[in-house]
Amino acid sequence: MSPYIELGGIMKAALVFLMSLVLVGRATADELVNSKLAVKAAVVLRVKLLALGLADKYAWYDVEILKVLKNDSAEKFGKKVKIAAYSWKPGIPEGESTVYLEQYNESKKGLWKLVGGEAATGVSHVQKPVAAQPDGGANGAAPHRSP
Repeated sequence: MSPYIELGGIMKAALVFLMSLVLVGRATADELVNSKLAVKAAVVLRVKLLALGLADKYAWYDVEILKVLKNDSAEKFGKKVKIAAYSWKPGIPEGESTVYLEQYNESKKGLWKLVGGEAATGVSHVQKPVAAQPDGGANGAAPHRSP
């Protein structure tokens, strides 16, 4: 048997493996986006809430950007961003979520708000933070202690 045939089989297997990784990565990102909400958004981010800032008409949320899922703007996003939402409506929840953004003000670039100004039209795929066990155990079980 020719070594070229064996090498060709290995290359084909490696290519199939790499393509499956790409498809799995894409499916994972697609699973975090609501396509109906994304259509109305200039920017879609996967974020983690850090803090709720000042609030008047708008509440300002400090978030850590975990992943940029869509960016039809000229904005270059760093690790953090402030996002506005109406203060009398639900905004960005605790934990991780996907947020759908529109410009806060057309004349001032770099300011963002939830599409529609609230969670119902600007947030999806919420993953609440895991609460720490008060006794330090995992899954409600007490930690093992030696006598």
